[in-house]
Amino acid sequence: MAKVGIVGAGAMGLAAAYHALSDGHDVTVYEADRVAGGMAAHFDFDGLSIERFYHFVCKPDQATFDLMSELGIGDKMVWVDTSMGYYINGTLYPWGDPFSLLKFPLLSMWQKFLYGWSAFRQTKKADFDDLEDLTVKE
Repeated sequence: MAKVGIVGAGAMGLAAAYHALSDGHDVTVYEADRVAGGMAAHFDFDGLSIERFYHFVCKPDQATFDLMSELGIGDKMVWVDTSMGYYINGTLYPWGDPFSLLKFPLLSMWQKFLYGWSAFRQTKKADFDDLEDLTVKE
């Protein structure tokens, strides 16, 4: 048995702590915030839950669902329709689908084409290893 320190009580830190405890280790979790959750934590505005950071679970995240089932909370996941947008200079612009891109007034048609083409290509890539050594500018 080892003494294990986990820095961060977000989903990853808590999962690491759980697995270390399951393996019989003595675990201490260190968290700087007053609440656990990390990037998955939320604000509660009089009963309205709003995420603190842009963070989500995708339906193909099987490892997450397996862990939730193992913890006995597999039935607690609630799926809700989500929406995205950009709030720029007092205007909220819908975002997240091809129609929103086409209607977005702050990009030229060429920029919209490039963005759409890039997004489409990304859905077809099996891995991104060829991009590992490139800078954003490149």
